[in-house]
Amino acid sequence: MAAHAVLVSGPGLGHINGCMPLAKSLLSTPSFSHITIVCFARSYHTHLTKGHLSNLSHPSVRLEIVPDELPLDTTTSYSQLFATTPAMHDNLVLLLKRFHEEHRPATCLISDMIMAWTQSVADEMGIPRVEYWTASATSYLCLVSIPHLMSKGFVCSHKGPEPLGWKTEKKIELDCIPGLPRFPLEEVPRELRYAESTKGPVVEKFVIAAHNAHRATCVLIHSAFHLEPHAFHGLSHIGITPYPIGPLLHQSLDATSPLDPTILTWLDSHATSSVIYVSFGSNSKLSEQELVELALGLEASRHPFLLVVREDATIEGRHLKELLPLDYFSRIDQQGLIVPWAPQCALLAHHAIGGFLSHCGWNSTMESLWMGVPILACPRAAEQPINCRLIVEDWGVGIELQTTQEGTFSKHDVNVGVTTLLVGEAGHLARRKAKEFSKKLREAPMEGGHSHSSLLNFASNILK
Repeated sequence: MAAHAVLVSGPGLGHINGCMPLAKSLLSTPSFSHITIVCFARSYHTHLTKGHLSNLSHPSVRLEIVPDELPLDTTTSYSQLFATTPAMHDNLVLLLKRFHEEHRPATCLISDMIMAWTQSVADEMGIPRVEYWTASATSYLCLVSIPHLMSKGFVCSHKGPEPLGWKTEKKIELDCIPGLPRFPLEEVPRELRYAESTKGPVVEKFVIAAHNAHRATCVLIHSAFHLEPHAFHGLSHIGITPYPIGPLLHQSLDATSPLDPTILTWLDSHATSSVIYVSFGSNSKLSEQELVELALGLEASRHPFLLVVREDATIEGRHLKELLPLDYFSRIDQQGLIVPWAPQCALLAHHAIGGFLSHCGWNSTMESLWMGVPILACPRAAEQPINCRLIVEDWGVGIELQTTQEGTFSKHDVNVGVTTLLVGEAGHLARRKAKEFSKKLREAPMEGGHSHSSLLNFASNILK
């Protein structure tokens, strides 16, 4: 009988938007005939209201919005989106029982690592749970190693005031995670490093998820084996079965919104690889001072720039127009374009884009490299410092923006970083490497590629 996979989305925008590419990939195998995507009401409503949800419509995919008894508050902070309630568990169980009554029982439940509580639902229903990790295998290996890092005193035992940035004053290198070479302690998410205990809305969930990772049947990872062989070997070494199935961008590009005519016309007026694209993702925030330094640094570089500034881009709350000199926008009229949002894949695919100043979120990283665009790395939080090391040191497809001990940057730093990436020797090397990576990334999920073979193996094994 053909399989029915139930994908339970995590609360973040990347979690929800990542479900459809996975669903399409599963449907492309002989094993799966239909997919159900489950979103919980508050997170779905929050992202839908902001207008950034991808198209979740497909003839073989059903979307179910499950009540969670949380207030539908669109001002909810990112950490509040991670809230869970007993109603989420109970209503998910009811949904799976309904599927059974309708003679289309769930073959497996696939959910993000942060949704580890769904393991008890899978156990109750007698079906396997599969984790889906939408970031790097390296970051997944670090997170499942939380109990080990706790025993060494590296996480969830901080004493004293919390430092401002993510960098550490004293450089400490870790060599205690199987499969990973020595790497700086500062790459472990600061939310874990500077936590005093395992309590807290996000920290507690990751600690629980790390303890439960071995209970899942396996993990699907949105990465390619050739990008992180050490991490995949490390996961196997500690008894976790990883399936590298990414990147799945070929399954989402058809749903990408076209560029706004204003953006397209502006890009068309610039030479190939001459524009720096700047975006810090859907959740990262800058201080007002950082946003000002960023804008002034882009202007000082004298290179064309396309800057995405969300309405909620700053920690303090004020918008860019309130922070800059009155004549700033007239000064950069011919040089820069500032927009509140843009379809990232379509933008990165344009020939004029020569570099991407990015926060190093995994989706942004994969999209940039898929399009062959080098990265000016400026990690902010979470697993982004890990991604930065992969981008700069392991793959050589980008350079790192110079920052202070606190992780902030100046107008000068931005000017130098942009200029180096667009016209410097290091930038030329990174661009050439990014073009090479693009070819390999595009081959991985296609028929005959390693990720495609891994997906087929998963689909076959989950039915045994």
